[in-house]
Formats: sequence, structure tokens, C-alpha cells
Amino acid sequence: DIRTKVFDLGNPESKKNISEVAVVYKYGHASLDINISTDDGANFTEVGGLTTTAAGPTTVEFSTVGTAAFSGKKTFQIQVEGTADDLFELLSISLTYRDLGVH
Repeated sequence: DIRTKVFDLGNPESKKNISEVAVVYKYGHASLDINISTDDGANFTEVGGLTTTAAGPTTVEFSTVGTAAFSGKKTFQIQVEGTADDLFELLSISLTYRDLGVH
């Protein structure tokens, strides 16, 4: 279980919509998942898995457009959870979002 810090994406008071999560990694596993928690919550929502087991860097993009759990939220935390290969490398996680401003 790997968790990032809680991201406010530059403004902790504005609401945001996450539209995509991109992950670059090596040596995934069939039961290795990407989950997101919003607004400092304890519950995570799964967005997809890191199933490619290749040695070269693999990029996977998960669309979250239209997912109510990721709309109008102030903060986000990413979790990589499950069984990992002993050679697993997490190279980067990128969020694409739209700032909705303070309401």
C-alpha cells in the first residue's frame, strides 16, 4: 500500500473536477490497483489497475470524466494498493483537473 500526500492542487478552498489519472510504472501485477480518496476521506474509489508486467516503462491513463466521486472536490489522495512484483517501480502519477473556483 503506497499513498501520496493529500493534494490540494494549489488552492485548498477551490473545488476541482479530476478528469484523468495517468500512471507510469514498470513491472505491474494483475492485482495492483490505483485508488483515489477525495476531501481527506478515509474511503478510496478504484479507478483501474496496473496489470502490464513489462520491464519497460508503461503508461496507463484512467478517465474519470463524469464520475461523481471526483467532481466538485477540494483535495485528492492517490493510493497504489494490492500485490506488487518485487521489481515494481512507480515512476510518476499525473492528475488532469479543472479548477471550478471557490463556491
